[in-house]
Amino acid sequence: MINVVSLITIKEKSTEEILEDVDIKYILRCILRLSPTEVEIYYLLQNKAKEPLTVAEIAKEMNKSRSTIERSLVKLVQLGLIARRPVLAKNGATHMFITRSR
Repeated sequence: MINVVSLITIKEKSTEEILEDVDIKYILRCILRLSPTEVEIYYLLQNKAKEPLTVAEIAKEMNKSRSTIERSLVKLVQLGLIARRPVLAKNGATHMFITRSR
């Protein structure tokens, strides 16, 4: 749902009241031109993930293909919203974990 706020309404409200009416996910989509999937990945990493996640873990959590997640992650990394870091796995292979930018 999109809330439309008129200029008259803005003048009558405090900043806190205006921010309550704003959907941050909608703002991210408009300003940064993010897809719904990119916004959901960002929110997953920022708000739900307690530790870094792999591409496979994100794909499973969101019920999306790895290739879809990879494409979205590339854009989020390019925008500086998230960061990748290599982590050495137990079997010696290097896995890329996705973590939020600091």
